[in-house]
Amino acid sequence: MKKIAIVGAGQSGLQLGFELLNKGYHVTLYSDKDACEIFNSAAPPVPIQFYPSLGYEKELGIDFWKSEPATHIDGVRFDLYTTDGTKAFTIEAPLKIKAQTIDLRLKFSEWLNEFKRRGGNLIIEKGTIALLEEITVKNDAVFVATGKGELSQLFKKDEKKTVFDKPQRHLALFYAKNCQLNYMNDPTSGGSSYNIMEGVGELIMSPFLSKNKERIFYILFEAIPGGPMDFFDRNADAAGQLELTKKFLKDNYPPLFQMIKDASLAGKNEWVCGAVTPTVKCPVGVLPSGNVVMAMGDLLILNDPILAQGLNGASKFAHYIAERIVKSEDKKFDAEWITEVTEGYWQTAQYNNAITTSMLQGAAPHQQELLFAASQNPSIAADFVNGIGQAHVMYPWFGDPNEAKKYLDKKALNIVKEAAE
Repeated sequence: MKKIAIVGAGQSGLQLGFELLNKGYHVTLYSDKDACEIFNSAAPPVPIQFYPSLGYEKELGIDFWKSEPATHIDGVRFDLYTTDGTKAFTIEAPLKIKAQTIDLRLKFSEWLNEFKRRGGNLIIEKGTIALLEEITVKNDAVFVATGKGELSQLFKKDEKKTVFDKPQRHLALFYAKNCQLNYMNDPTSGGSSYNIMEGVGELIMSPFLSKNKERIFYILFEAIPGGPMDFFDRNADAAGQLELTKKFLKDNYPPLFQMIKDASLAGKNEWVCGAVTPTVKCPVGVLPSGNVVMAMGDLLILNDPILAQGLNGASKFAHYIAERIVKSEDKKFDAEWITEVTEGYWQTAQYNNAITTSMLQGAAPHQQELLFAASQNPSIAADFVNGIGQAHVMYPWFGDPNEAKKYLDKKALNIVKEAAE
C-alpha cells in the first residue's frame, strides 16, 4: 500500500493524511469544502482534546496553537446535583498534560492548507459512491472519514457493538462570551466545568480559542429526552434559547446560573442544536463493483459528546491505522485486513464507548461509589480526570464491581501507608 486516498477532511481524515505524508506515502485527500469554506461554515461542536491525541499532533508538527493560552485546559471539575437542585459533591483535579479546546473551523482550515504545503494532493469534491468507485481503481487503499449523504448507507450498523437505537440526549451548544467558570474557584482559570443534574441532564462548559483567535466559551446542554431541560428548538432564535436556559438554571440550579448569567452569544447563530444516536458501524464498505473501502472517524464510531470521546477516538484510530499501514505495506487492502485492523483498535476503543454509555445510562452502584470516593480522595480524582482521554486505563476497575472494590481498597491502603510515614 503506497497510494492512499482519503475522503473527508475532519480530524481523522486530515490526521491520517499527515501521518502518511510524513512516512513517504502518496496521499490524495478529498474534501467537499476548501479551506475558506470550512473557515466560514456554520458553527461546529467544540470538543476537548486530551492526551495522547495531542501528542500525535505534536509529533507531526501540526500543533499550531500550542502557545495560545485560550486553548489550554488545565483541569476538570465535576459537580453532581441531586433532583432537588442540591449539590451532592465535587470532583476536581488538574490534568497531567493540558488538554486543548479550539474552534474546528480554524483548525481544519489551517490543516487543509498545510496538507497542500506538505505535498499532499487535495481535491475539492463531494464524496459519493461514484467517486469511491473511481478512486478505488487508482489507489491501493481508500479510507472514508465522512458520513455525509449516501456514504453513510454504505456501512452497516454493527448490532453487537451498538448499545442504543435512539438519542440519549438532546443537545444545544452555544458559543458565548462573558462566562464565569468554577474550576479551582477561579473564574479566570482554564478549567472545564462538568455538571451532572440528576434526572435532567448535563451542563458542560470550557473556554476555547475561537476562529478569530479570541478566548470565548462553549456552553453545552445535554438534556435527557422528555425531561425538564428538554426545551431546545433548532428553528428558534439562538439568543432566545440561551435566555431560556438562564431562566431554567436560575430557577433550579442557582450556582450554575451564576456561571452564565452574563453570557451572550459570541456571534449570530453561533450555536449547534440536535441529537446523536451513538452508533458503531461495520468498517468494511462494499461498493457495487465489489471493491472495498474502510470507514474511520465518526462514520465508524459515533459517540454522544458527553465525555468528548468522538474527536479523541478519531485521532487515536487515525494514528493506529497509519501504524498498521506501515507495518503491513505488502499486505492487500481487503475486507480481512480492514476487519483485523479495526478489531485491533477496538481492544481499547471499546472503553471509550463503555464510559460514555455509563454516563448516558447513569452510573452503576459501584461507579457511584467510585465517583463519591473521587470527591474525597485527590488520588482517585486524578485517576478519573486523567483517564477521560484514555478511558482504557480506567478499566477494569471502572467497569467491574469486584475490580472497583480492589481499586478502592488499594487506594485506602496507600492513604494508611502515607499517614504512617
